[in-house]
Amino acid sequence: MNLGINDGPLTVTPRSPFQDLRQQAHKLERMLFVLVGIIALLPTSVFFVLGVRRLQANAELAVEHIGFMLEDIHGASPQRPRLSTLLEREMQLTGIASLRLTGTRNRTMLALGHSVNSFLPIRAQSNLSPSLVPFQTIAVEMDSNPLLFESGRIFAIHLVVAALLILLIHRFSIPALDKAIGQLETTQAQLIHSEKMSAIGEIYAGLTHEINNPLGVMIGKLELLLKSAKDRQLPPELIHDLEMVNRQGLRIAELIRSLLIFARKNTLNLSATALNRTIGEVLEL
Repeated sequence: MNLGINDGPLTVTPRSPFQDLRQQAHKLERMLFVLVGIIALLPTSVFFVLGVRRLQANAELAVEHIGFMLEDIHGASPQRPRLSTLLEREMQLTGIASLRLTGTRNRTMLALGHSVNSFLPIRAQSNLSPSLVPFQTIAVEMDSNPLLFESGRIFAIHLVVAALLILLIHRFSIPALDKAIGQLETTQAQLIHSEKMSAIGEIYAGLTHEINNPLGVMIGKLELLLKSAKDRQLPPELIHDLEMVNRQGLRIAELIRSLLIFARKNTLNLSATALNRTIGEVLEL
């Protein structure tokens, strides 16, 4: 039964620690944006909630105060003009937008002011003393538009401040953090490369000793052969080839010596090089 499992070699890509670090940096960036949003919303929300509670408390106090005032000035036969004037003055002092006195069957006996067209009406209602017949209940509505306007102004100010903070974070802090992570990643790559080069140098040091011994024997044999070339009456073409092989052997020995110097981290001494001679040797090859 085929379970759909690939029988090939499983390739696992090593996860770089800097990838996790970058993810944490982006997570920090998102947390900073959330924090900035809280800075923009929290003060406005606190101010708005406290303002609503204050208006509600003022409405309840106004209802109670107007009830006491009605008992003082109304009596058994109220004087409507004088009562309306006093109530309008009280409404101006306490910030009441509308006031309504109702009688039996919820019939409106006196209505002052106008209802506020607001999505957040602040109202309070209370029953009056039986001595205030024909008035039975009083209802007031507070004007919440100033609170809404002030809350909007505070929100706008904090929104501008939050936008500036987001701009500064996105423009300076996050790129600087990404750059620092990139520098750390580059430094780690350089350290790994240095370790590899150091390991290669140790390998070179071992190889040079292994190559130098047979190469020295070959060069020595070639030099002895060239010294006895005339006695042995070797052809000039063969002598030329042996000389070229000897020069290339010496060149290999020089390269091995350079590798050994590199492996031992010795100080390199720069010297002049005859380019024409080097080019001629390359052409002979």
